[in-house]
Amino acid sequence: MIKIRIIINYLLLLLMFFFSVNQRVTTLLFFPIILLVIFNKVTFFSLKKHYLFPVFYILFFVSSLQPDFIFSFVSLEQKAVLLIVPLIFINIKLSFKQTIDLLKYFYYGVVFSIILTFCFSLFKNQLFFLNFIFNYKKASNFLNFNWYYSYSGIYQSMYYVFALTCIIIFRKEMKIHKLFYIFSIILITFSILEIGSIIGVFLLLVVISFLFYHKKNYFKNKYLFLIIPFLFSFVIYFVNLKQLLGTRYYTWKSSLILIKDNFIFGLGNTSQVNLDTLYLNAFYNDFSTFNLKLGLNSHNLYLQLLLEGGIFLFSAFLIIIFNFYKSINTYNSKLKLLGQIFLVIIVVTSFGESIFNRYLGLSFFSVFYFILIKNSSYLFKK
Repeated sequence: MIKIRIIINYLLLLLMFFFSVNQRVTTLLFFPIILLVIFNKVTFFSLKKHYLFPVFYILFFVSSLQPDFIFSFVSLEQKAVLLIVPLIFINIKLSFKQTIDLLKYFYYGVVFSIILTFCFSLFKNQLFFLNFIFNYKKASNFLNFNWYYSYSGIYQSMYYVFALTCIIIFRKEMKIHKLFYIFSIILITFSILEIGSIIGVFLLLVVISFLFYHKKNYFKNKYLFLIIPFLFSFVIYFVNLKQLLGTRYYTWKSSLILIKDNFIFGLGNTSQVNLDTLYLNAFYNDFSTFNLKLGLNSHNLYLQLLLEGGIFLFSAFLIIIFNFYKSINTYNSKLKLLGQIFLVIIVVTSFGESIFNRYLGLSFFSVFYFILIKNSSYLFKK
């Protein structure tokens, strides 16, 4: 049994390394991990402490049972990570050192993926240096399109900002050489700017400010950091929404129209059909101007949850967020700080993407949620 636990630990490190490298590899790694966990006398008893994730999955399942529409097995398979990740982490113990190792390998994976895209882009003559200065609106930068890295800019930024946070906070614990530390910070920061995502750049500025103020001990009030995510919505309120948001202006507006009449239960799988109908009927003249096209979801997690599952699905998400915040407040200052920044990353990114509609968003949230709150008794508390 001890050998099985060792194998599981190594597989988890591989999972973390490939998290930002290749989505398919991480999906495949989940299979041997869950099989070994089950073989190693799996227990479901502790699942009651993390019942919110199975409940969240069930609510997604219920929303897929809307009448007069094809049942979406693909969506439920994608969201099965809400069941798999809790099952894995309730059956393993994470020491503080193991937690740091997982974060370290995730950071290594991010650096490796960026270097790999640099090399491949140079080989294909697709490298656009300083895209964020000279060609900010151009989407075809070297980090967005190549042979294996097809992530959306916002998702890339979410991964990169979190990796940057991990190395800044836990450099000493990770035992990273000073030169490599400086090199990786420059590399990741440059990559975030190169991607050109407005939310990504905003997240970078928020994290830098957050770390600075925390170092100066300005965050004595534990609720103060909750203000930060809403600065984003405050800023966009006073600018030209159509020009700043582009396509999202129409996806958000269409979602709000539908939510107004379906606030309680949502529209389930019919939500996309209804969105497409609004795109065609209400905003047809803006299709070419703002690249509006059929099949676009809300591009906002909060609106997407309300649209698909109504107030019940939305409330379940808020409870999960509150539970996470409550849990991390028992930790020492560094783990608590990382948990707070992770929460800020999720809350802010959710304004611009329906991150639970793609595996790479849902898996990122689920895995790091449990890594950061797993077995608080095994972590240093304040």
